Amino acid sequence: KNTLAKDSSHFARIKLSTGADIALDASESCIVVTGKRANVKKAKVALMGFLDFMFPQQFQTVKVHKTLFKSMGDPAPLADISVKTGASVSLDRDMTWVLVRSEDSDATTKAVTLVEERLAGCEKLNAVFRFETFESWILPIIIGKGGSQIQQLQSENECSIDTYKDEVTVVVSADSEEKVQAAKVALEAIVEQARKE
Repeated sequence: KNTLAKDSSHFARIKLSTGADIALDASESCIVVTGKRANVKKAKVALMGFLDFMFPQQFQTVKVHKTLFKSMGDPAPLADISVKTGASVSLDRDMTWVLVRSEDSDATTKAVTLVEERLAGCEKLNAVFRFETFESWILPIIIGKGGSQIQQLQSENECSIDTYKDEVTVVVSADSEEKVQAAKVALEAIVEQARKE
């Protein structure tokens, strides 16, 4: 904190290169980044590069694929990791990572390990179907008229199904691996039938 407060030229360079406003809020021990969303994202990347260089053991990130935000975004498990380790743990959806930070490098390392374990658990409770761009026609079939097909799949398999049209991706989530597997089999059958027709 003192290093950053004494020499704000780093912020000035990042501000100049990204167009975002950057300020150190010493009372809250945080860096405030404001501006247009794209500029803020660029500034966050630059700041993390700088912070990683200056404090390599105090700031770490764990990459999270967009399709796992729903599962990883539950604040209770992240808060639990924070309480267990003493590190600050937060999901940054813009940057698609979980940010872990602490002045104690052991706390940071322990928190990263727990976040990675949580991520592995979330992956088991999700099935991700990624289609090629030219297969985007499959998504409306999976959804069905008025959402009927997807609602039926969700009801029969006690799961949640999310579609990401931009990524041509479908994500199945449930509270058990068995439910995910059952929904996955049902969804695969729909996709296979659609490809045959």
